[in-house]
Amino acid sequence: MKDAYATIENLPAHATFGGLKNQRLREKGKITREEYKKRRNSIIYARGDKTKGGNLNLRIVEIACEKYLRVNIGDRKWLLLKLFIPDKYMKKYAQYLNGSHPYSVLIKRKDDDEGYDVRITIRAECNVNEGSRIIALDMNKSHIDFCVMDKKHKDVVAVGKINTSELQNTRSNKREHQIKKVAHKVKNIAKHFNADVFIGKLRTSNFKSHRKANRIVHQMPQLKLRKWIKHICVKNGVKCEERSEANTTRVGRILSPILGLDVHKCAAIAFALKLSDFHLFKLLSGVSSNEGDGSLRGRRRRGSSPTGTAQHDEKDEMLGCDDALSL
Repeated sequence: MKDAYATIENLPAHATFGGLKNQRLREKGKITREEYKKRRNSIIYARGDKTKGGNLNLRIVEIACEKYLRVNIGDRKWLLLKLFIPDKYMKKYAQYLNGSHPYSVLIKRKDDDEGYDVRITIRAECNVNEGSRIIALDMNKSHIDFCVMDKKHKDVVAVGKINTSELQNTRSNKREHQIKKVAHKVKNIAKHFNADVFIGKLRTSNFKSHRKANRIVHQMPQLKLRKWIKHICVKNGVKCEERSEANTTRVGRILSPILGLDVHKCAAIAFALKLSDFHLFKLLSGVSSNEGDGSLRGRRRRGSSPTGTAQHDEKDEMLGCDDALSL
């Protein structure tokens, strides 16, 4: 039960159990109630354990130069299922599948009963380098605004936008390819500016606007996008973390007429300022209470806690940052 919960604990609140596609098919009467239950009960998942040889219940074994998935069915009995892993992945990750590292295995039955998909998840060792700058990603409904800021001098180096509108209108089999393209763009920008990436958490469950905006926000795969950005960045040696972007839009509205930029780009600048100098951000936003784990609290005025590691109290440094933003 703990393994099953680990696969869903980070999903947004509006996620549909069993998949939205299957629910719509059931509502239209295209599949029976029994078929709907069968599709919802189509996954077996087991987390890895280093002390038990990688994975105790779903283990990869080699017999006569062939790969098999050994499924534990209890009473010291196992099923041996022939497993296909492409050669390009075996050459790259074979050292993680010999029992010296934990790996998680997910088995998913296909809807048409033509077989099973097996997904193996490992945590590869990557050398992550510390950058001299930061990139703050402000997640929006159809694009990502970013700001590159120098860590030492708090100067805004660059601002820009990455279009993500194609993610809403793309079919599920092509959406992941588009998500990877967006993640590679973020990685390339971070490499170019020698910067660490910080992703803002957009709370889609609390987003309330007009009908079209609500549909666009809820259709955007926020969780999957953040996961792929983190995966590709860390894989290529770029530090990447998620931080709360609470109150950055409020500060962005203050900076917009001063800097002559739109609110979203100014919100990205405010997010970078929140990461690098929280005290100045606090003065601009009027924050009065701590944010804690990301949930806002406070009786009269809501606020947020520091999301960056570096905080400065000196007035001359705050003025220097303010001058840099106003250039």
